[in-house]
Order: sequence, then structure tokens, then C-alpha cells
Amino acid sequence: MSAEFDPYRRWLGIPPHEQPPHHYRLLGIGVFEDDPDVIEEAADRQMSHVQTHRTGQHSALSQKLLNELSAAKLCLLNSEEKNAYDAQLRAQLLTPRSPSPRNEAAEVSALAIDVPQSESRPVVLVSTPAAARVIEKRRNSLLGTQPALLASAAVALAVLVGIGVWLWTREKAPRIAKVAEAPTGPQPQAKPPAPKAPLLVNATKSPPAVRPVIGVVPTTPQSEPTQAIDLLKLIDVNRDSVGGQWRFEGPMLVAPVFEWARLQIPFEPPENYSLAILLEAPDQYDALVLSLPGGGFERELDLGMGAENFLGGRENPDGAQYQGRPFWSDQPNELLVSVRTNGVRVECNGEQLIDWKGDPKMLLPPDKWGLPNKSQLGIGCWNTQYRIRKLELRPLTCAPPAPVIREK
Repeated sequence: MSAEFDPYRRWLGIPPHEQPPHHYRLLGIGVFEDDPDVIEEAADRQMSHVQTHRTGQHSALSQKLLNELSAAKLCLLNSEEKNAYDAQLRAQLLTPRSPSPRNEAAEVSALAIDVPQSESRPVVLVSTPAAARVIEKRRNSLLGTQPALLASAAVALAVLVGIGVWLWTREKAPRIAKVAEAPTGPQPQAKPPAPKAPLLVNATKSPPAVRPVIGVVPTTPQSEPTQAIDLLKLIDVNRDSVGGQWRFEGPMLVAPVFEWARLQIPFEPPENYSLAILLEAPDQYDALVLSLPGGGFERELDLGMGAENFLGGRENPDGAQYQGRPFWSDQPNELLVSVRTNGVRVECNGEQLIDWKGDPKMLLPPDKWGLPNKSQLGIGCWNTQYRIRKLELRPLTCAPPAPVIREK
């Protein structure tokens, strides 16, 4: 049987005793880093590296790590979530770790010789009689010099005390003379001194700051986020473009005018979720295509292909079509897609287009769709420059995400 494969250690350099890693360790940045640029660049760097393994032998582990990296990035870039996460992490980092068991065999086989602290030398371990005699001889010589050193220190201290007393009495003498010559007439009354704060004998001191230890892992399970996930922040157009060259204009994702333009979104959705999309369409537009995986199934949604809109690229099941032009060309369009295990619901600009329920196997996309990772989200179009202002995913369940499982 082959040795256990550890993706944390092999791909991210995280040793076993620091696993599972917290968000900061996973991204390879300092604990409680608060610079959004540092966090975002670190997440992109880690995700780009893990992406290189998505088609290899451990592609499933690569996808699970990408999901963890995406969740860490989104959490640390949201100020409210980051504050809550940091508070929980601080409490767990301050919890003392259990000491490691003693190695009694090593202690018996080695002889520890303590060198005097004044020498500030490390402890020497010896295991042979000859070496022990050398160390013992040197120790005796050092101990023999201690009385002379102590006597010299005492003489120096006495000299310093004498000089200090002489300087103090010299400074006080003129002041005493001036007080004796001061006039005895009435003097202006001095203001009473301000009352001193009472001394709190039993006041409790705040505990000293403890430096966090990297690698101590939270023990409470992290639940799947129920807030919206901004998918646009996860996209690297140079890495994720599959057909045509997609680009960003500020925060807006712009599709290329290209036949079968496709973009892989580096996020594996849960079984049930909703997508909220805000997009602009030109006067003349063609198909907008969404890849909607989840629960181990693939789904395809085609909108704006002439007057046809439908679910499924192979079967086109009954009840999964809509006749009409779905998008406005003079204002942004609000598209809401809800994906569940047994159905898909599509609304555009407040109008229901499709509400289909059935076997998700009937919604398989055609082979020409050709995204590298079938379990990740995807978006595409046909010779149309769509401009996407918002692309957010919201889980519809609260089940915890599946942990990374090592392969054997």
C-alpha cells in the first residue's frame, strides 16, 4: 500500500502538526494580517499553485483545497466575518497545548551538565567517560573563579554607593542654607495638593499578551457560509479563461466576442444554491450559457439563443424551455437562478422563465461545452460581449462542507 498522500504538506508546505490549518496558515500569511491586498494576493498565489494539480492523480483533493482557499479568502476580506473569526481564533490560540511525552530513553542515555548562567553557554550533552571528565574539569575551574568575581563585584558596588551618597549630600547642602535664610513673614497660602488615587490592593491586572503560536488549529467545526459569496473576486481571467480572452474593466467582468467563449469559475458549489447575476446585454445578443454543477450532477442553462431559452444541452426535457427574449438592452438585467437536487428555477427581471423539476441527469451539457473541471461553476456566451456587474452565490443549506480527505 502506498504511503499516505498529504496535500497540505506536499502542495502548501504545511506540516502535519499544523493541520488542519487556520485561514492565515492556509494562505501562507501572518496571523491576523489586516491588509486586504496582502490577503488577496496570497490567496490568488496559493490557488494558482493548487490549480496546477487539478488534472493530475489527486484532482479531487485539488478541488477540495481550492474550496478551502476560496472560503478563507472570502472570510478574511469581509471585515465583519474577519473580526468574528479573529476573536474565535485568538481564544483558541491562547489555549495551552498538551505537552509532548518525555523521551525517557534519551534522558537515561545522555548526561546533562549545567554550565553556570554567568557564562551564558548552552547545555552540553555527553555520553562518554572521557568527555565527561573534560567537562567536569572545566566546570571545577569555572566554579573556582566565582569567589574572586563576587569579591570584585562587592568592592565595585561599595564604591558606587559611596559616590552616590557624596553627590546627594552635596546637592542637599545649598538647599538647607536657603531655607534658613528665607523670610519669616506671612507667605501666600499654597494650593492643597490634589488627592491621590486610592491604592487598590486587590486590583486585578490584565493578563500579559501571549504571542500566538502558528499551527494551533480551531477545534470547532466551521459551518458552510450562508451569506452571499462574491464569485467575481475569485476569478483570475488569465488563469480561468478557457475560450477567448475574458477581461475585467474595473470590477466588471467583460466577455469576449468569440464563438463558444468560456470561463471556469474556481468554485465548487454545494448541492443546493442560488446565483444572483447583474448583467448588461448589447442590442443584438446571442446565447448566455451557465454551467450549474452540484450534488454530483452537471447542468446547463442557455438563455437568449434567439427566442429560445432552455435547460439541458442534450435532452431538453419538457417544462425546461421558455420562448422569448429574456434580456433588456437599455438597462442592467437581474438574473436569479436557484439550483436544487430535483429542480432548477430561473427568473429574469422579476419574471419567472423556467421552473423545472425532475431527474438532474436529463440536464447534462453537450460535450463541446468542454470546461476542464466539471464540478466547478462556469459561464460562457456565443459571439456576445456581455458585461457582468455582479455574480454572487448563496448556499441554500447549512450543512458543513466536506473536509479534505487524504488518499492512501
